[in-house]
Amino acid sequence: MASRGALLLTLIAFLNGAGVAQTDSARTASGLWYAQRGQGAALLLVHGSNLDSRSFDWIAPPLAEGRRVVVMDLRLHGRSTDPGGPVSWERDLLEVFDALGLVRASPPATERLDRLSAPLLVVVGDSDLTYAPKVADPLVQEVRGARRVTLQRCGHLAPVDCPEQVVRAVEAFLGRE
Repeated sequence: MASRGALLLTLIAFLNGAGVAQTDSARTASGLWYAQRGQGAALLLVHGSNLDSRSFDWIAPPLAEGRRVVVMDLRLHGRSTDPGGPVSWERDLLEVFDALGLVRASPPATERLDRLSAPLLVVVGDSDLTYAPKVADPLVQEVRGARRVTLQRCGHLAPVDCPEQVVRAVEAFLGRE
């Protein structure tokens, strides 16, 4: 289950909620950095380990046309501060959800994948040599309505390796292509 939780952090999750037009950044009370742009339903982009929100620099602007795009830096990454103790990326996500006024799901999604109702897109590169492609299929099988997209000639860092393909996949998933 731990690897599945780690993969969830790198997925693009579509969240319900209305947004306001902003292009600025902020910090939560504990120092998590996040930024948002656009307005409408929120699309939260969460980076993987050893990266930060800059990995979405090429895809956030086109995705913000007609929706609110939120990027964040997980604890110990990018512009977020070091809490000086145990780190939980799940708690980081929930803290940003609360700061943005987004509805969160409880208990954790990894414990109720078969009951998730939010649309879920799993994006993997065909040249990704990590565990991500192996975890993607069971995740898609357990989450009702989830969709897997495999990007051609793309590695593990899809938003950096092939940003145009990622934007097209997200737009198609959200019904704008």
